[in-house]
Amino acid sequence: MRPLVPLSLVVSALSLAVVPAAPGYDPWMWLLWGRELMGGGLDTAEGPAFKPLPVAVCTLLAPLGPAAPTAWLIIARAGVLAAVALAALLAHRLA
Repeated sequence: MRPLVPLSLVVSALSLAVVPAAPGYDPWMWLLWGRELMGGGLDTAEGPAFKPLPVAVCTLLAPLGPAAPTAWLIIARAGVLAAVALAALLAHRLA
């Protein structure tokens, strides 16, 4: 169970080499809002519905500059991999 987080991060980072992608519309706005928050301002008049958790994560990614979208993709893909692994573990225990 403990190696799940590092393993999912490594696999998600490797997946970017195989399946390159860019964040969708919502993550781009979250990244923009995170960068704005780091600068001391925030304007949510444009864009999708404001979601505090992704914006908080993107605020932490803002210092990465142009690498922030790639870091977002790694975190998002790692979350999906971890969720699938945990669902499989739960299904195995319930079976």
